[in-house]
Amino acid sequence: MKRFALSRRALLRGAGGAVLGLPLLEAMLPSREALAQAGQVKRYLLMTSGQATGRDGASDNYFTPNVGALAGQTMRPALAGLSDVLGDFTLVSGLQIPSQGLDGHSGIPAGGKPRATHDKTLSPLLSGKAQPTDGAYGAAGPTSDYLVAQGIGSATTFRQINYRVQQDEINGHYAEISYSAANRPVNNSVADPAVAWATLFESFVPPSSSPAPVDPTIARASLRRRSVLDAVLQSSASLSSRLGLADRSRLSDHLDQVRDLERRVAQLAARTDPGGSGALTTCVKPTKPGTFATGTQYNDEIKRGDVLVDLIAMALACDLTRVATLLISFSMPMFRLPGHDIDVHEESHQSNTHADFVASQQWHVGLFGRMLRALKATPEGNGSVLDSTALIFALEAGHGRDAAATGTALNAHSTDNMIMLVAGSAGGRLKMGQHIRPAAVGGVPRHPASVLITAMNAVGVGGTTLGDVSGAIPELQA
Repeated sequence: MKRFALSRRALLRGAGGAVLGLPLLEAMLPSREALAQAGQVKRYLLMTSGQATGRDGASDNYFTPNVGALAGQTMRPALAGLSDVLGDFTLVSGLQIPSQGLDGHSGIPAGGKPRATHDKTLSPLLSGKAQPTDGAYGAAGPTSDYLVAQGIGSATTFRQINYRVQQDEINGHYAEISYSAANRPVNNSVADPAVAWATLFESFVPPSSSPAPVDPTIARASLRRRSVLDAVLQSSASLSSRLGLADRSRLSDHLDQVRDLERRVAQLAARTDPGGSGALTTCVKPTKPGTFATGTQYNDEIKRGDVLVDLIAMALACDLTRVATLLISFSMPMFRLPGHDIDVHEESHQSNTHADFVASQQWHVGLFGRMLRALKATPEGNGSVLDSTALIFALEAGHGRDAAATGTALNAHSTDNMIMLVAGSAGGRLKMGQHIRPAAVGGVPRHPASVLITAMNAVGVGGTTLGDVSGAIPELQA
């Protein structure tokens, strides 16, 4: 059968002389030419917490609901603040970083950690490389964010940005989570929102945020006219019947976008104050942050976290960067939140800290939720910035066995039963709204780095390995 072909200049023509341009279709290309269209912008954002998912000796379940769809379930305490966005993130549980001294590992396993947990989890968690015992706190290889930035970060002013909420390093525990190579941080993470603002926005001039004035007479006449799309609808149906399946889908999407554009133009024309609050862009220059309190136990981390999240979200909206990291709390996060009796780290080791431990988890997860909602509220194309993003929240530890501990298997230093939260579908490539517990491979639970591999692939960075860890997670792929 002869292949149906179209000119690249082809138009849809309707009654009354109405015409409509077409998207680039396979039917317009030579039969052996691949369809080459500009890809959707993708973004990658990693947030980390220096916490475990449970307390020593306690069997409370703070995170994991039933496996399956999140909708209709009551969220566990740590995730209770995300109940309004259940369709926008997925929880991946049952992950494990292998550990020396467990499961027959007399030495440090590939992609694993030594018996100690703090800092020694950073490398396998974020780079997939085993952490040595030589006292080096940094990752033993490039981290996922750096690798993604090399793939998708060259088109923006900043290839990647790295911030942290906890201001001070305590007892030598390291502040960096982004590495270009073994023990080589990409750059020093910024904890001062004023410095972050100055770097990103002090000399930045956003695109015009006010629409051009609309002549009310022309606007009313335009609204009275019949839609161009309606005028060419019959012609489009005839064309669609002659196209292949992929081209029919592209044409349908194109017509949907035109209809959406007409709707937004109509709304613009109907405004009584076209130069007022209705902006044509969501990229605006944020207000310069003020000062932050400092102290020996608390350095305004709550306010600091909110402002840094908002700055990152706006940097993404303005396409100043497409890759970012936010370290919320270090390994051994020894700072005390307001009203808490002891520091965030010790809350996981005391028997009388249930309420404070839950509140600390909710604060960490709340920053993930704040980022999710900010990106979701930022329109882009037919959706939002969140739709093009892979946003990951990772905790340092899980809850279970620890080779360095004695007695209980319910240990806050364990890397058994780890979880990750993933938000944004990265252009429809990640499955949202689920609690997924991936199938073990050869009886071994999946490694957290496999979640990162899946997210990296979703934003367009190929490969099946991260450090010593191989394989994406099929259950997370849409």
